[in-house]
Amino acid sequence: KASREKGFPVELIEAGLAFDILSAQASEHVDRDRILNSVAGLDVHGQPPEDHEKFRQANRRLRSLFALTFWRCALTRSLPLRDQLAEAIRGDEMRKSLSIDLAYCDTMTDKTMDVVTRCFPPNLRELSLDIRGTHIGDEGMSRRGS
Repeated sequence: KASREKGFPVELIEAGLAFDILSAQASEHVDRDRILNSVAGLDVHGQPPEDHEKFRQANRRLRSLFALTFWRCALTRSLPLRDQLAEAIRGDEMRKSLSIDLAYCDTMTDKTMDVVTRCFPPNLRELSLDIRGTHIGDEGMSRRGS
C-alpha cells in the first residue's frame, strides 16, 4: 500500500480536500437533486436548497475520510499539505473515534507528532495510535497527555 501511495499525485489529494457536495455531478440531474435532498433530510422529490447545514457536515465528513486515507502517506513523504490534511480530519466534528497506524514510519519523531495531535477532532472519545518502530520517545508522548 505504501509503495502505491508513494507516487500518488498531490493534485488529486488537494482535489479531495476541496470536495463540495453541491458541485458533485450525477448522470441524471434528478438523481443529483434526490441525493442532495436525502443528505439534507428533505423530501427527495423537491428542489434541493442552495445551502444546508447537512451539506456542510457531509463536506467535512467526506474531506476527513479522504484526508485519513492519505494521512500516513503525507507524513512519510513530508508533504506540504499535511497541515491541510490534519485540518480536514479535525474538521469532522461528528467523529468520536480515530485509529491511526504510524507503525515503522521512519519520519515520525517527537516534532512530527505535533502534526498528528493537531488532527484530533474536538469530540474524539476513543483513539488508537500505533507508533511502534517510530522515533517518538517518551518526551513526545508525555506532552500529549496534558
